[in-house]
Amino acid sequence: FGKFIDPVADKLLNLSAMIMLTHCGLLPHWAVIVILARELAVDGLRMVAVGQGRVIAAGKLGKIKTVSQIVLVLFLMIAGRMAPILFGSIPVLLTIVDVIGWIITLWVVAITIWSGVDYFRKNFDVIRNAKLTARGRSSDGRAAPSHFPRTRLMLSPPNHPVYLLHPPLYSAKNGSIM
Repeated sequence: FGKFIDPVADKLLNLSAMIMLTHCGLLPHWAVIVILARELAVDGLRMVAVGQGRVIAAGKLGKIKTVSQIVLVLFLMIAGRMAPILFGSIPVLLTIVDVIGWIITLWVVAITIWSGVDYFRKNFDVIRNAKLTARGRSSDGRAAPSHFPRTRLMLSPPNHPVYLLHPPLYSAKNGSIM
């Protein structure tokens, strides 16, 4: 549970701060959109993996990405508000702070894309298995068991079957409710 929820909490915290920084004009919109797209893609991959009974833990690049995002948020929050106060009369120093902010932003976008590609490269079998299962085949070519089999629930009168898309509630073998 923690392997799944902890990265989601980090993402929510970082993205909410980045959206705020975008609103303040300290972070470009395109950077937040790229970061958000990567986060949604990786979370989607994790959801597919959970459906297959697997948990994709955070990798080393993902942790570097998170730390880089935190450094970016802290730098922009501190430098974005303090630089004009400290260096207001020295435009060269303001320009240096802006350049450092851009360098960190580009690094964060690059490591975000890199770590996203790495997650998909390392877990490509999750996508392949999802495609095969959607076609009704397992990875070895046999018919795959469905996670949501069509089952028959016998109601009164017994000649009216209702098909449900969830595991069986009624066992036809022994006539009992599961």
